[in-house]
Amino acid sequence: MSRQRRTILLTLFILAGLIWCARAESPLRAFEAMEEILSGQWVELDLDLGAREFAFTPADEADYVLCAFPIDDFAEVRAELYMGAQLLASGDGTLALAGAHLRADEAVTLRVSGTGKTAFEISRAVKSRCCELPLTLRDAAAYTKQVVHPGDDHWFQISAETGGAAMISCTSEEGIELDLKLMDARGRVLMQGAALPSGAQVVWRRFEAGRTYLLRMSAPGGGTGRVRVEALRSANTTEAKAIEVADTRVVVTGRSTQDLGVSFEPADACPLLFLDSSDDTVIHTGEKADIEGREEGTAIVTAIAYGGARVSCHVVVERVNVQRIRFPWDQVTMAEGEQLAVSASLEPYNATERSIRYDSADPDIVKVDESGVLTALRPGTAQIFATSLDRGLIARLSVTVQPARRRYRALLVGEQNYMIDVDTAREGSVRSIEGVMSLLRTASFGGTEVSVTALMDAPRDSVIAALRRVFGEARADDVSILYITCHGFYRAGMTQFVMADGSVLSAMDLAGELADIRGTVVVLADCCASGGLIGAESSPTDLTEGIAGAFTGLRGAAPLAGSGIHVIASACLDQDSYRMGDDSDMATVFGLALCESAGWDLDEGEKAVMRADADGDGKLTLDETTVYLKKSVPRLLREAGSAYIQTVCAYPEHDTFVWYARDR
Repeated sequence: MSRQRRTILLTLFILAGLIWCARAESPLRAFEAMEEILSGQWVELDLDLGAREFAFTPADEADYVLCAFPIDDFAEVRAELYMGAQLLASGDGTLALAGAHLRADEAVTLRVSGTGKTAFEISRAVKSRCCELPLTLRDAAAYTKQVVHPGDDHWFQISAETGGAAMISCTSEEGIELDLKLMDARGRVLMQGAALPSGAQVVWRRFEAGRTYLLRMSAPGGGTGRVRVEALRSANTTEAKAIEVADTRVVVTGRSTQDLGVSFEPADACPLLFLDSSDDTVIHTGEKADIEGREEGTAIVTAIAYGGARVSCHVVVERVNVQRIRFPWDQVTMAEGEQLAVSASLEPYNATERSIRYDSADPDIVKVDESGVLTALRPGTAQIFATSLDRGLIARLSVTVQPARRRYRALLVGEQNYMIDVDTAREGSVRSIEGVMSLLRTASFGGTEVSVTALMDAPRDSVIAALRRVFGEARADDVSILYITCHGFYRAGMTQFVMADGSVLSAMDLAGELADIRGTVVVLADCCASGGLIGAESSPTDLTEGIAGAFTGLRGAAPLAGSGIHVIASACLDQDSYRMGDDSDMATVFGLALCESAGWDLDEGEKAVMRADADGDGKLTLDETTVYLKKSVPRLLREAGSAYIQTVCAYPEHDTFVWYARDR
């Protein structure tokens, strides 16, 4: 070989070595087949054998967290996340090390280096899906979780309020293969779950008071469905060396419950116990040592005690046939729109097949759902049938539907704490709202009470939303009562209601909302110029007595006059509406008089005589109330030493509608 050729080969060899060294020093070594890792996948590593790299492709765009959990006490971990050659995130230590926002389907590379044995995972940074954001599992409590995606892992945090024994189980009625790991606060695994025949797992540990523990639950087998995590506690920490059951072969008749008769060795061992059924559709395990038969068949029940001692028994569930099916009544009466649960019962109580089918002979009158809940749709009579799937036995129920009962709803709107740049606080609104609310809660119309909702210091949009929400389901026979107390004025030919944030609800807007409410609507307007709702203005007599008018400008339409809506207004459109009392007990004069008229003592906070009940029948018409208010409001103003004039007005006049009643 010539010298020139040897020189060329040597040069090529040196270049190849340099390229190999450069690749070796690269933070991302190119493997022929880099191992794939999934979100939430638990990977155990021995970093003394060298750094490891994994390919990760996010299924969803989200924030992801790199997490490490030391297996050796001396383990030191560093995690790095790359996209190509770009370092996205890195961190050292244990638990959550670093995080980054990743887009769906954009592949990245994870590099884990350090010393010692450790576990690693990449998790989505959402509640319960990451060790950094665990759910709280309280002492002696249970939590139900839904495993949505195959391989999901979920995290819980337990703060031990007291010391003693802890036994934590994770079960699934769907038979999901589960995995539990109990860790200390730095992520060191204290115990790997003990596996049971159903796929459930159990861990136990002596907890120290004041310490925090982490629990990782996952479904590595790929199942999905509901799982239940339960923590049992006991002050007794003596581990059972052995446990026994009364009989290793048990027969259960139908859906009866039986105690396995578990005993511990030693007898004073910790009483914490978990029962596992290999087939929950056949045998369901209950509290303590109880088992419950479900379907005909066989299953293995395993009892495991605190400390790990276990025993199993063979359980046979024998079939018990249905002998009778019946409803709790032969006939029922419902009102249109009502619902009633009338689930049929089977005899004997422990019949194995307990499925029942419900049918209605006339679903246009009464419909029935699969659970036996009746819904009355319109007046009439219908037969309801319950059929047992075992043997086809039938029970009948006659349902009579009567016209809907009248329902009473009230919305109380008060504006008191106005914004500084809008107006001063309107003291008295809160006490007036409280008084009217208490008054309406004493009302009863043949046993039907008033449903009362209060809204304070709300803007215009919230008031409109409340009107639609509270009165939106009113029927043709229902009664809807609106009481509103706020600042008001008359402008642009109509009353304007001022909300606490300065927004304004006009009389026309209010009329439009009230027009959509079915049934009877009563408005009790307690504010300046409220009479503009019905076009009521003060008389010449009022003007000659020196009233200071609240109105300037042209008079407009009366939006609620002739609308079919019943109205009592606290003052005419050209009058102010006043308040009285000290700051602590101030209320509107109209509110005081209204409570007084219907028998509520606002000062004492108790029921009183219905002073406006002229005929003593326990019912108040709007006319009786108006007549009383027209006299009472001026009287209260005079007693307070005021010369102000405030004239209560109403539409229609001589209104005989009963808006308040008190059953005797």
